[in-house]
Amino acid sequence: LKIEAGGGDVTDEEDAALSELALPQLARLQEVVYNLGRLHQDVGLDSLAAAYYGRALEVADAVECRGSEDTDADAFVTREAAVNLLHVYRNAGNYGGAQELLQRYLTI
Repeated sequence: LKIEAGGGDVTDEEDAALSELALPQLARLQEVVYNLGRLHQDVGLDSLAAAYYGRALEVADAVECRGSEDTDADAFVTREAAVNLLHVYRNAGNYGGAQELLQRYLTI
């Protein structure tokens, strides 16, 4: 699975690759992509940070599609990625995107 910042949806090839990974591997992949987002956000490259945070959330979506009861939510950084992406959106004036993130990933 190739990790790169990019916009848009997950391709069928990427979706297939994600579906083949075990949950611990997905948790590690999500953490790596999340940390790449943090790195870019820390140096002021918010557009790249947003792309990496978006990838981290795509991993969360892939896990959710499995419907696995064995998912250890503490192993994933979904909420952290959503909060950081929400800040990027808010700072850019994308309040609609921030609202969507809030409803999708941060509502209990």
